[in-house]
Amino acid sequence: MITDFPNHDQIENMPGIFTFEFIPERWVHFIPETKKGRLLEPIVLVHGKTWLKGYSTEEKARFTEFGESDGNTKAWSHTFKGSLPKLDASKVALVDSMLKEKFFILKIMDQNGNWRLLGNKEIPAMFKSNYDSGRTGSDYSG
Repeated sequence: MITDFPNHDQIENMPGIFTFEFIPERWVHFIPETKKGRLLEPIVLVHGKTWLKGYSTEEKARFTEFGESDGNTKAWSHTFKGSLPKLDASKVALVDSMLKEKFFILKIMDQNGNWRLLGNKEIPAMFKSNYDSGRTGSDYSG
């Protein structure tokens, strides 16, 4: 049902990502149904597997969501971008292994304490990587 938007005094809107966790899609056994965008039960992982802690420089972590409808169907596009600074051999090896794994599910918490799930068993998030050295001393490298 369409209603008025909530009073703007009641809405916190701190920009940015506070934290995120990720897991290879094949480590997830079951994702329960949602109701109004909320999980009704915990996500069930394959025995012995746990969520992995993610890291990005704070100013580069960003989650975007784009939705559109043609009247009959709704389509959503989600993107999470982050930057991993000061690449060394261990970070390159981690990125390499994530590129090989390819499909992930992410839990993302924004600065307002809201959690979002990116990806599911049917349509997991796809990991991609891009390195940029920067051109000048003031540019970001990662």
